[in-house]
Amino acid sequence: MGWTLLGLAVILARRGDDVRAFTLAIAAALALTPILWWHYLALLIVPLALTRPRFSPIWLLPIAIWLVRLGAGDGVESALPLLVAALFFAVILIRPVPSRLIARTQPLQS
Repeated sequence: MGWTLLGLAVILARRGDDVRAFTLAIAAALALTPILWWHYLALLIVPLALTRPRFSPIWLLPIAIWLVRLGAGDGVESALPLLVAALFFAVILIRPVPSRLIARTQPLQS
């Protein structure tokens, strides 16, 4: 799964879709890590900030991880970070990249 994500990131990077390629590279890094520590999920903030720089309800989603950590140590504690990460990546990858980001990433014509 992680290698597939990395391959898709390379394909998108070659097509010039840098934000989605970067997002898939982070997804691949999280999928390929042997142990997913809680603080690794802080990497999710970077692609979210690139695609949604203004406050929206998706910014409140990480609070769910912290609330579960305060509760009992059942199976929800293990599954919730993966669900939150999957939801983050779905929101980031499905939403079109703002035109102001595309304009900044285009090379200058001389």
